[in-house]
Amino acid sequence: MLRVAELAGERNRFCVGEIYDSNYWPISEMTCFPEAARGKFLPSHYDYWVGSFSKLNTKA
Repeated sequence: MLRVAELAGERNRFCVGEIYDSNYWPISEMTCFPEAARGKFLPSHYDYWVGSFSKLNTKA
């Protein structure tokens, strides 16, 4: 599994992947989040623009 992770991360510095102990298909998905999804967009109006695509459920 370590070798699979090394190969998957060679070109993708910011990816999180689900790796399984399987000989058939060891990776199910990879999600890329630069700066652990905490980075800021510059200029700042892009931060609001990208955030406008998310719909949050505010009802508790």
